[in-house]
Amino acid sequence: MNKRLIVAIIALLMPLTVLRAQRFITIFDPEVNQPVRGVSVGIDYNKADTTNVYGQVFIPAKFDTLFIKKSGYVALRIPRKYVEDSIPLIRDYHHIGEVVVYAERSKELDQAVHRWVKEDKTEVELRHPITGISFNMSDLFNRRQRRDRKHAKKMKAIFKQLDEQDNDPIVQSYRRALRNKQIKR
Repeated sequence: MNKRLIVAIIALLMPLTVLRAQRFITIFDPEVNQPVRGVSVGIDYNKADTTNVYGQVFIPAKFDTLFIKKSGYVALRIPRKYVEDSIPLIRDYHHIGEVVVYAERSKELDQAVHRWVKEDKTEVELRHPITGISFNMSDLFNRRQRRDRKHAKKMKAIFKQLDEQDNDPIVQSYRRALRNKQIKR
C-alpha cells in the first residue's frame, strides 16, 4: 500500500512539471491594443504554433530564440532573455501582404496536354521496357479481350495504310473545304 501511495503522488505531480515546462505569451497590436490572431511562432528555427483568438500561444520554458511572423507585420527574432509575457507586433505599412493570382487555361496548353495523353503506345513501351514476362491465364479465355486485340490490330493496319497513302479522310475534307473557300472568294 505504501508503494501505491507513492505512485499516486508521483502521478498527481507529473502534470505540474509539464505545466512548469511551458508558459504562454500574448502577442498584441500596440496601435489598436488588440491581440493578434494567427501569428506564426517559431522556436529555434522550428515552427511551434500559431496564436489563438486571444493572441496567446504556449512556448517551452527553455529555448534560444523566438521567431514571430505574420503577413502585414514586421517579423521579429527575439533572444530568450528578452522574451516577456506580452509581445507587441508592429504593422509593416510597406508590406504588400497576400497576392492572389488568377489565370485562364490557354488553348496551347490544352492542345499540348491532349498530345501528351495520346502518346504512341509503342513509344511508351520503348521508354519503359518491361523487364520480366507477364502472363495471365485468364487472358487466354477472355473473348472480349481477344476481340479487342484483334480489332486494335486491324485498326492499326488501317491507319498505317492511310498514313502511307496520304488518304486520310479528315485531311482530304479539310483540303476540300479550303479549296471551296478559295473558289468562293
